[in-house]
Amino acid sequence: MRKSLFFALAVAGMLSSCSSEDAISTDANVNNGDLVPIQLGLTNSVITRGAGTVGGVTEEENVWKNQTVNVFMLNQNTLDEAKFTLKDINGNELPSEDLFYNTPMITPDGVNSAVASRVDGQLKYYPTQGNYDFWAYHVDEYGVGEPAVVSEPQKEGNYLYVDIKLDGSQDVMVAKAVPTATEVEKLGAGNETRYYSAFAARKEVQPSMEFKHLLSRLQFNVLGGNSDACAGSASAVNVKSIQVKSLHTGKLVVAYTGEEMEQLILKNSEAADTASFVLKQRAEGDMAFKQLVDLVPVQPTWDVEADTAVKTRVGEALLVAPAEKYEMTIVLSQNVQVNEDGTTEEKEYNYVTTIAPQKGAASFVKGSSYNVNITIFGLSEIKITTELKAWEQGEDVNLFPEDDNI
Repeated sequence: MRKSLFFALAVAGMLSSCSSEDAISTDANVNNGDLVPIQLGLTNSVITRGAGTVGGVTEEENVWKNQTVNVFMLNQNTLDEAKFTLKDINGNELPSEDLFYNTPMITPDGVNSAVASRVDGQLKYYPTQGNYDFWAYHVDEYGVGEPAVVSEPQKEGNYLYVDIKLDGSQDVMVAKAVPTATEVEKLGAGNETRYYSAFAARKEVQPSMEFKHLLSRLQFNVLGGNSDACAGSASAVNVKSIQVKSLHTGKLVVAYTGEEMEQLILKNSEAADTASFVLKQRAEGDMAFKQLVDLVPVQPTWDVEADTAVKTRVGEALLVAPAEKYEMTIVLSQNVQVNEDGTTEEKEYNYVTTIAPQKGAASFVKGSSYNVNITIFGLSEIKITTELKAWEQGEDVNLFPEDDNI
């Protein structure tokens, strides 16, 4: 069963030193013990290369692996950055402190839902007054090649966005903290909109963010059409590359106001907007969940006892823009005999085909993972049989030339 990814910006519970449920003092001399901290655990593991899929389909697979997420804390129902501002004893406003605005944070390792920590290790506190929205996104800081996020956050109309350039290795996710009905009830009558805030934190209402995948995931498997195409055979087929064309440039909406909107806006007006995403595989050892590397050729396998093909996984996965279909190119090679004297050499060849959803589905859906199972037979030798057709016996022709009257 698919399970969503979460992380929480945990805050301290109701402070024993605060007897009031209203906003606490804004005096500059207020003791830090009276402030409600946004309590963030610490970690020092940062992903800096395209790391492919975050989570998985099963409960065991669907865990964080120290991925990076970027967080925004905005004034409620606006696109304005939240600031922490205090006044001195004379009522003069002191310099404001930044809180969270495109701030990188690190998720924990091996769990599905837990507290994230700031990369810089700083602790931040709720402003003493005001209500706030928390938004976040995840795109690997760098893909296999160039950076995936290619701009700073920009405002346009009612939304905030970053420009992105995808290469098939980055899992794109977005999240917004939304209180549950139970949490709203905790705030009490008349306070239903006082989240997220110091007031809400003292009511144990904390921002929890569910990350949703915006791309479709294609997981590739190969099967041998016969045993000759599989590992162990002198003519086993090598799967050297799989490439899929997808839209790859556009905007990732990281926050918006008003009605719900699509958060991944990719260009689709010209053929130039598509790119060939090349399948990669996980690195070995300690880098297995932190980096993707070039695909090592894979051979399909055959179960000799059952006399049937075994589904063999190829690479990590490709993360592509949802679409009705995709053009796929698969590059294969195998050793084949090229002369009657037994000389062999490696032949490389490819197939271009279309990947389309089955069972009546109109298109591939964001947040869904698909197994693409490819059966391969390998090259077939051209054997030309020369068959000699016998002459058919026709009727005899009898001539009497002396009898001709010419």
